[in-house]
Amino acid sequence: TDSLRLFGLRDFSREVKDHVIEVLRRDYAGINLEVRVEQPTDFLDYVTVEIGGPDPNAQQLFGLDNTSGLDRCNQRLDDKLAGRNADSDGAFGGIFVESFLQLSPRNGTENPIAHPAFDEIFQPVIDQPAKQGEASGGRGPTIERAILTLGNLVGNTTSHEIGHSLGLPVAPGCGQYHNAPGDRQIMDCGRDRPFEERAELDPRDRAVWTPENRAYLESILPLP
Repeated sequence: TDSLRLFGLRDFSREVKDHVIEVLRRDYAGINLEVRVEQPTDFLDYVTVEIGGPDPNAQQLFGLDNTSGLDRCNQRLDDKLAGRNADSDGAFGGIFVESFLQLSPRNGTENPIAHPAFDEIFQPVIDQPAKQGEASGGRGPTIERAILTLGNLVGNTTSHEIGHSLGLPVAPGCGQYHNAPGDRQIMDCGRDRPFEERAELDPRDRAVWTPENRAYLESILPLP
């Protein structure tokens, strides 16, 4: 929540979080996966994903599944993408919101997927942080666009990392842990996922599961 100050959206933390959940539920629609923001009391085993601020790994990662290898066929039901894991050389897992600031060319970043649209969307609310009372005024569309964009960036990155914890991809192509490069694939390598796709600047550009990955998810998590 504190990291949202850097995006000018601290007063809209609830709205950003709500949209992250919307993205996750959309990406996993038709798959028997429940998304909750509170710790379950009716299940013994569940995946935990921590969404935090800076990357404790000091690598400016967007996110990291720090569990051990790929969980083929989802044999582990209690993965924790949170905290440090000795089995992953002490790597810290989760989603790291502040790392998305690398997508701003104005910051002098050398990230290959940095894009001028990032500054166009966020700079107005970074320069003048958004306030709740402005949501229904003239700045409303600017604020809403920033909320949705950040929610998209965090949400589809979380979908990607949860996919790893479930055993994706089925047919690796970019190293062991990602699909072969292709358009609009959730499990692509980071460098193969451009800003326009991550931010969903055009809803038609959003990433989706490949047919193979989708079939796998439906096989291990079928609807009742």
